[in-house]
Amino acid sequence: MKSFRLLFLLLLCVLLSSCAQKETLVEYDGRLLTKDELAALVSAAIETEAEPPIPVVRFGEGEVEEENRVYFTAGGSVWHTRPDCGHLSKKNTIYYGTREEAASLGKDRGCSSCNKEEN
Repeated sequence: MKSFRLLFLLLLCVLLSSCAQKETLVEYDGRLLTKDELAALVSAAIETEAEPPIPVVRFGEGEVEEENRVYFTAGGSVWHTRPDCGHLSKKNTIYYGTREEAASLGKDRGCSSCNKEEN
């Protein structure tokens, strides 16, 4: 799906370039677009390009039931109760395991944002 989006954006850029060189209109989705409309379409497509999901990887052995999982990063100092906590949004990899496993890595308390009920 991502390669399709990139191909689509590339095609739009080529069309935009073509429109910039001459005052022709481009047909898209059943209607003719001016070069300004095409530029706006390309800008919107680039801005809405979704970030790839952050991988969530098991730390340790065996499986952990979802209600007993905590989430953490290699460099962080706390564990999280939700993998979608805002403090995890800019990380490369999120690990999950038990609280004991997180504590063995120095993460002995919960995040103040996603774990409010226990802090």
